Amino acid sequence: MIHYPLKYEVHAKAGPGIRNCWQSQSDVLPLITCSIPTEFGGPGGGYTPEDFFALSLLNCQIALFKGACEKRNLTYKEIEARAVAYLDKDRSTHQLYISGMEISFTITGASDVDCVKSSLESAIKECPISNSIKSGKTYHIKVS
Repeated sequence: MIHYPLKYEVHAKAGPGIRNCWQSQSDVLPLITCSIPTEFGGPGGGYTPEDFFALSLLNCQIALFKGACEKRNLTYKEIEARAVAYLDKDRSTHQLYISGMEISFTITGASDVDCVKSSLESAIKECPISNSIKSGKTYHIKVS
């Protein structure tokens, strides 16, 4: 039985200057290089906050999908996912925000195309990351 709320702690350490990358990590996992996007004067060469935003959505949905398939004894060869996050600026407040996301899933080698697709659709609906995002999301799903 899972006892809620669950806690996930991450760490980051950075020096000064927008052209300098920094390191982040979760628990005892390897360090991840992070940077400010080049569009904002950053150096590139590291994951940006926008990358993490999109990756968190994709990986949450993939994790839930994998769990659903395992519970239902469904198999597939591979799931490939892609997310594009659109960053925009509010004209009145000048605040930046994610205005929308396009998410694509391609699943190949499905043992039961309809059930595998249904499992992915359930994962999308149940994803706590997705349910916490207020910007619009458009999904494209291919299962074969």
